Amino acid sequence: MFFNPNNTNTVHKTANHFFYNNKKDNDIYIQECGAGNKGSVRFAASILQPDIFILTNVYEHHLQAYHTYENLFEDKTSADDYLKEGGVIITNYDDEAIAAHQFKHKVITFGITTDKEVDYRATNIVQNREMLEFDVEHKVGVTH
Repeated sequence: MFFNPNNTNTVHKTANHFFYNNKKDNDIYIQECGAGNKGSVRFAASILQPDIFILTNVYEHHLQAYHTYENLFEDKTSADDYLKEGGVIITNYDDEAIAAHQFKHKVITFGITTDKEVDYRATNIVQNREMLEFDVEHKVGVTH
């Protein structure tokens, strides 16, 4: 397994990490893609061509570069265009815009507060000293 260190998620660092560190014997490569500039997620996804894409949320943190929420949302969801055949998107249905989006690939959903049906829901969330404990409700039952 290989993953990018620290917060090195710019387009150039993503490309460098992928091309120079991703060996053929790696079963898993994990890469965070930053949304620092318009088109940066799209460009990174075109290089990575992932099997799985995880989208947790779309906040307005990068509006200075994207100018509108719609531009930001389009870029953050653009990895869907570059998923390999049979690819999967794992996404957070607590984000209403994501939950309303029509993805092209299979979607696995999770959430805490959404009223929508999700594949995995965190419940009974408790901060226990330095640990966070919770249950995950899923089709087969509940896992602590």
